[in-house]
Amino acid sequence: MMISAQNSEPLRAFLEYDLGLDLSNVRLDDIVDAVHRTGETFDSFETFASIVASSIAVHETYFLRHREQFDWIESVWLPFVIENHTGGEPVRILSGGCATGEEPYSLYAHLSPRLQRAGIELEVDAVDVSQPALDRARQGRYGLWSLRGVVMESEESWLAVGSRTVRVLDWVKQGVLFRQQNLMRAMPQDRIYDLILCRNVMIYMHPLAITRTLCNLSSILKPGGFIMPGPSDPNPPDTLLLDVCWNRGCRVFMHKHHKPALLSIDKYDDEKSPLKESPPKKSSVIQQPALQKSTQVWTEYTQIESMIRDGHYDTARSLLEENTQRNPMDVRSYIMLGMLALDLDDLACAEQAARKAAYIEPDSLFTVYLIANVKYQAGDKDAAHCEFMWIWQHLKKMQPGESVKYCEDITVEQFREVIHARLF
Repeated sequence: MMISAQNSEPLRAFLEYDLGLDLSNVRLDDIVDAVHRTGETFDSFETFASIVASSIAVHETYFLRHREQFDWIESVWLPFVIENHTGGEPVRILSGGCATGEEPYSLYAHLSPRLQRAGIELEVDAVDVSQPALDRARQGRYGLWSLRGVVMESEESWLAVGSRTVRVLDWVKQGVLFRQQNLMRAMPQDRIYDLILCRNVMIYMHPLAITRTLCNLSSILKPGGFIMPGPSDPNPPDTLLLDVCWNRGCRVFMHKHHKPALLSIDKYDDEKSPLKESPPKKSSVIQQPALQKSTQVWTEYTQIESMIRDGHYDTARSLLEENTQRNPMDVRSYIMLGMLALDLDDLACAEQAARKAAYIEPDSLFTVYLIANVKYQAGDKDAAHCEFMWIWQHLKKMQPGESVKYCEDITVEQFREVIHARLF
């Protein structure tokens, strides 16, 4: 099915009132036009709306994102929970707006072993409104973009690096329960949580939706528990019975009448925090003042990566092919198309994309990485090993913190670990 740009009011109403998205700075008609240009059809209104929503709210996620918050959970919250735990109840954590699952997997992998040693069970639930994102999360298989911020040597107990993907090991996958849930709707009351993460979700919402979401989450928050927002998410409105606290550089929300002893030495007035700043209202992706072409929003590489993470492979592939037709020298699109084709087991497409990228920029590390993986999947492991070794030698000459061209979200040091896993 399709919705015309001239009759997009039902879509606008769904996005605003059902999903809570703030559309005040969004050129919705341009996005709808861009969907038309892909030629893709959808079996339901909700599926179509999810494609549009994914271009508005870029649910970017990766393992151990915002490491300072994970450090607080591990070094401050977890010891407190272990010391004060009574009875046989498990510790429960909810990942709200979990997208493709990197956050809940990171939580379970880092917290479960320590809780088990203390004789405490951990249950991690993860919810999201997008069924394609949840389907991808349950697979536990990701691209290299999910590794940024990760030191692989410290995470080998639960992450396995393959030729082109990162895989979550089964003992972690089995510890996370995924289900579809719109945070704008009432939450099931059969489970309450010691910790709720709702990070980088509310920055895309209008004020009424923020209030409703936090109200729903606070209804399932255990007395003395915490809600952890993302660094750029807004504070709760004064009408809600939630207080804001800064503790060791991290901001958390809690019930006004159930302030835990963990924070008794801290000030509850976040205005005094040296880290307080005015969070941005929106991602810059949807605040462009003017678009010269209706496809510009959708041809941004980050948008296409977001669609791939959410499982919208056909749309992403169409956009990448459109990019290369419009600009035959677009190496980045060839590389992204080749890596996507490998994930879809389309070796012929991957080989063609790799050949074109190599013709334009043969000495690019990521071009060679694509070629190596194509050769490996084709069964020529000796030739693939030579390509990986060439990359390894060149990475040794680069600075560890330097970004990798065509995959700038990972550093040279992280890329070394990926190549090391392929070679040794």
